[in-house]
Amino acid sequence: MDERAFFTIRGEENTKYPLAYGWEPDGSGQIWHNKESANQRIPIESVRFDYAVVKAQHDEQFHRLLPVQSDPPVERITDQIAPLRAILVDMSKHLRWAMIGIVALAIMVGIFIAKQSR
Repeated sequence: MDERAFFTIRGEENTKYPLAYGWEPDGSGQIWHNKESANQRIPIESVRFDYAVVKAQHDEQFHRLLPVQSDPPVERITDQIAPLRAILVDMSKHLRWAMIGIVALAIMVGIFIAKQSR
């Protein structure tokens, strides 16, 4: 197997590569040539990440895969937040009245204490 199939160094021909692969077909046999100072670095030219946006879900009761939702995540999140927003708006109305009651109670207690101190 040619060492250059996995790692190549641009502009350097006839050079011993820092990493070579053995005869193992799965690539588990790695031969490192990093004892020489010239081979102690491997330049990284590109990096790629692959990931799944949606994970397949399995129905335990019927033992089958569930269909993937086709709407974008933003719409699903907006749909989930809408009931919470309604609850928060309703709660803010109640909190406003509660604060008015607390302030009124504090004023009444202050007036009561002022009359008792005379």
